[in-house]
Amino acid sequence: MAVTTARRITSTPRTIRDPKVRRAWQEHAHQAGEIVTAWNDLQAGCFIIFYVVSEAKAHNSWGIALAIWHSVASDSTQREMMLGAAQESLSDKSRVLAHIKWLKNTADKLSKFRNDPAHTPISFMLTNKREQLIASPNTLVAKEAAVARLHASPLHKTWRKIRGDLYSLAMFAESLAVVIGGRPVSLALPRRPHMQSLPASPLRKRRTRRGSAKPRRQPLP
Repeated sequence: MAVTTARRITSTPRTIRDPKVRRAWQEHAHQAGEIVTAWNDLQAGCFIIFYVVSEAKAHNSWGIALAIWHSVASDSTQREMMLGAAQESLSDKSRVLAHIKWLKNTADKLSKFRNDPAHTPISFMLTNKREQLIASPNTLVAKEAAVARLHASPLHKTWRKIRGDLYSLAMFAESLAVVIGGRPVSLALPRRPHMQSLPASPLRKRRTRRGSAKPRRQPLP
């Protein structure tokens, strides 16, 4: 009996034993996990664009393009590669290139919403509502900028909006790759999705105030 008790005391737990803390931890993991998964889909869409606008597609060299893509560890550098390949392949006045630039810039702006839950350690705090535990940035070790953003926009209130933005942007990237890869067949460009996590552009604000119809899809040049 003494040996069993000693083992229980000295053994390292493999899960959170407190049910309230474990539930809060699982909820946070689910929210952060959906954001990270949608982000990975977005990066995959960016790679497909990189492939179809580069010379690798002409040689049917998917493996070579993939090796080049994964030769850099930074997501942002990969998107720079995508844009660089597009700028070499497409006309400066191309609507496709304009869409790729918008995709890259929008992904750059959204990256902080992925990085914060992915890289910020958490602690737990009680809410006034039924003494419910919620995840909160661990201010002792987390980055100050990330803590400020997560306090201003707590993940449990914003994760659906962020996940939705990333997922719709990923689908936009994949659709754009299909359009580019389908040339010379004339396909309509996908419509740029509205990002709920980002401030509306001045143009979108004007359209909203005027109550104008949504812009139609434009054919490739």
